[in-house]
Amino acid sequence: MRFIEHEALGQLSLEGPYWFGKKLSLVDLTYYPWFEQWSVLEHFLKLQLPSGLNRLQKWWKAMADHKSVSAIARSKEFYIEQDGRLVQARKN
Repeated sequence: MRFIEHEALGQLSLEGPYWFGKKLSLVDLTYYPWFEQWSVLEHFLKLQLPSGLNRLQKWWKAMADHKSVSAIARSKEFYIEQDGRLVQARKN
C-alpha cells in the first residue's frame, strides 16, 4: 500500500487522481477491483488501511465515483456475503 502511495501515485499522478494523471487508464481499472473488495479483509481479517495514504484514498474515491466504475460496482455487503460462503465452506 505504501509503495502504491509513494512510488506509483506519488510520482506518476501529479496532475490528477488517477495513476497517470487526469484520465482514467487501464492501470486504474486493473487495480480497482482489489480495492473494491477491501471490505472483505476488514471484515474477516480485521485489516485496516494504514494511515497517511492520502493519495491512495483520493484515487480510491475518484475510482468509486467514476461513472464507469459505479455503474458496475458491487456493495461491501455483496463481497462479505460471497466470501463468507467460502470461509464457511473451508471450515466444514
